[in-house]
Parts: sequence; C-alpha cells; structure tokens
Amino acid sequence: MAPTLIIAAIVAITLVFGVLLEQIVLAQSAFRLSAIRERLVVAEEKYEKLMHEAVLLDNPSRIERIATERLGMIEPDPGSQKFVVARLRMNDGGAALAGLRHEALSTEGAAAAGASDGISP
Repeated sequence: MAPTLIIAAIVAITLVFGVLLEQIVLAQSAFRLSAIRERLVVAEEKYEKLMHEAVLLDNPSRIERIATERLGMIEPDPGSQKFVVARLRMNDGGAALAGLRHEALSTEGAAAAGASDGISP
C-alpha cells in the first residue's frame, strides 16, 4: 500500500504544481494585457490630438492667411491670367509630340478654349 500512497502523493503534488504554474502564467498574461491596454489608451489619445491638429492646420482660411502674411502672395488680377495650352499628337512610335503656345485668356475664354480643344484649363 505504501507504493500506491507514494504514487498518489506524486500525482497530487504534480497536479497542484500544474495548477499553480497555470495561475502564474495567467497572472503574467493579465499584467501584460493591462500594460498593452494602457499603451493603447495613450496611443488613441495621441491619435485624436493629432487628428484635431491636422484639421486645424488644413483650414483653408489659415492657409490663405499664411500665404498672404508670411509668403507675401497676392490675389491675381482676373484680367491678366495666362494659360499654357498643350496640343499633343502621337507619332508612329507612340511618343507624344507637343506644341505649346501661351495665351492670355480670361477665365471664360480659357473655359471655352478648353471645351473646344478637349483640354480642360
């Protein structure tokens, strides 16, 4: 009967050791998961802050203000707009042969020229 008791004790100790080892692994995983969740919250807050900043930076009125105040840009004179019209034709080899001409057109004239040529301004 002594060998049976020894084997039963070894099995019981092994089971207890296995359960304890499993609990240790689960606790470690829980700590890692908690740390990852904290990093996720910080990353989401940073993402929201950056998206808000991007929206503010992409504001057209802000871009226009910087262009005029810092870069010295001005609104163009509507009557002096110039367009470059490209007339493309293909040669036998498939290469484009371009002929460029400069035109001083008003906005309406440019739209009409683009519509008649099939080229948008």
